[in-house]
Amino acid sequence: MSEVTITLRPDGRIIKAKTGVNLMEVLRRAGIRMDFPCGGCGACGKCRVKITSEVQPPKEEEIKLIPERELKEGVRLACLYTVASDMEIEVVFKNEEARVLERGIMGSFTMDPPVKKRRFFAKDSKDALSLEERLTLAVGCPVDPECRLELLRSISRGLPEEGTAVIRDNMIAGIEEGDTTGKIYGAALDIGTTTVVLSLVNMVSGKEEAVVSALNPQKEFGQDVLSRISHAKKGEQFLSELQKSIVNSINDLLEKAVKKAGIDKKDIYEMTVAANTTMTHLFLGINPESIGSAPYYPVLKRGIDIKAQELGISISPFGRVYCLPAISGYVGGDIVAGILATGFYKKDDTALFIDIGTNGEIVFFDGREMVACSCAAGPALEGVNISCGMRAADGAVEEVRISEDVFIRTIGDDKPKGVCGSGIVDLVAELLKIGFVEPSGRMVFPDKARQIASPNLAARLVEKERSTAFIIAYGGEQEDDVFITSRDIRQVQLAKGAIWAGIRALLREKGISPKDVRRVYVAGAFGAHLRPESLSRIGMIAGEWTERLTFAGNTSIAGATMCLLSGAKRKEAENIAGMVRYLELSTMEGFDRLFAESLKFPEGDRSWKENSGF
Repeated sequence: MSEVTITLRPDGRIIKAKTGVNLMEVLRRAGIRMDFPCGGCGACGKCRVKITSEVQPPKEEEIKLIPERELKEGVRLACLYTVASDMEIEVVFKNEEARVLERGIMGSFTMDPPVKKRRFFAKDSKDALSLEERLTLAVGCPVDPECRLELLRSISRGLPEEGTAVIRDNMIAGIEEGDTTGKIYGAALDIGTTTVVLSLVNMVSGKEEAVVSALNPQKEFGQDVLSRISHAKKGEQFLSELQKSIVNSINDLLEKAVKKAGIDKKDIYEMTVAANTTMTHLFLGINPESIGSAPYYPVLKRGIDIKAQELGISISPFGRVYCLPAISGYVGGDIVAGILATGFYKKDDTALFIDIGTNGEIVFFDGREMVACSCAAGPALEGVNISCGMRAADGAVEEVRISEDVFIRTIGDDKPKGVCGSGIVDLVAELLKIGFVEPSGRMVFPDKARQIASPNLAARLVEKERSTAFIIAYGGEQEDDVFITSRDIRQVQLAKGAIWAGIRALLREKGISPKDVRRVYVAGAFGAHLRPESLSRIGMIAGEWTERLTFAGNTSIAGATMCLLSGAKRKEAENIAGMVRYLELSTMEGFDRLFAESLKFPEGDRSWKENSGF
């Protein structure tokens, strides 16, 4: 593959890309904010770009979705366009009231944010009205009882001649001097076990102004939720440590986001939080001890709306925080957000939603009822506990192909530094394909490798860390090799086994065969660059699902954004949490055997039918 130049018009920004790659992926990685409602499968026609240089003929899907006039002008769909040469493009944004640009599938909705502003003018009066009465007359609505004392103190020296009222639920929550009606911002937050993502959104236009992320600082207290629960149960001081660490991280992200967007933090009035149940508890400073042992019940499941100041969140003094509701102790608001964002339960056909992270959460819809479960996938699929594992950052191997030799792609096209989740899944799938990993999970010895593969590949099997290892990329004299060991393979096997066992448990509960599942959504950060055939080859999904798969991206932040911009979506989130039935796998009869059966990798390229146990 050769390198080409993509010039963005009208700003002249230059992006370097390799020939043969998908334009949608190039734009995504360059941080160009676009809308991909269908997940990039060419079904919605939203990711339009105007190619002002030589353009390829339109594909059949584009002819169906794009008007003939626009086709003649060079408009194409980024998700269907393959980069072949130097090109100049314009991203075509459509102004739609009900849609914002996000990193994940997001259904259509009508914007109706819970916080609004109203300009008012205070008039002198000789009657005996109080300042509070004059304010309510000028604004046209009453004062929020919860904010009344603070508001009365703030107007005790008189009303401004011209001011702006902050309105929430048609009541005055606060006032500001001058006309600030155009300054209303909100923050949607995804608090994951591993990472934290914050999206700063203009609540007037729905436009995303900035997105920032960081590793969850609570990792210092343990990589998984059980470790953090154990830390919190030691006492109030330890719980406070966990709560302060995440609040401080959020405040740092807010600082970065407002700096990036060029706004003031005091103009942020609303925050929505989607998180797993334990992360929600820790964010609120609630002891999650009851989640850590049977029967695994949380302290709260319903959504909660509180003042930002109570949590130490540095936004407007009138700001509030809404945490999405949970389904159970191990299926939280992030999954509710995913269901809300994809809207899969509103269609009649069967659908499966899988969020792959440190915990694997799965929701199955049979056309009538949603049932969910959670499985301990572990952090291996996020690059943790893997010899050369790393998070998805520059230099991480994210894609692997093996034929006569090993071909890799790294994030940022940097020199290989390690391997991230998508690269790990790809690699294990490729090693299974060439026979270097057996269905049992054992890596073959070098002498057998020489019998079944080229000398180049066989030479990559070596001894490292007291284990057989396969070298992905040679480091040379100054750099370390990037490799995967048989122990690493075992970690991947445990993770994929947990997820496949959870899927099988839900389908068995509903009496459904894999062939009857019509749609499959894979959510989570690491799924964005996965190949469906790799998931199938390692046995994490059924083989025939590869054509039915949609990588939905970060549906947690997408759902949180919907709740940020729509009160109706908050009500829908509450309804969803009450609709889903939770299946506790630890008490399910025969689940231990089901899990043991699910550990085995499929043999070669054989489909799930010979290995799934259905």
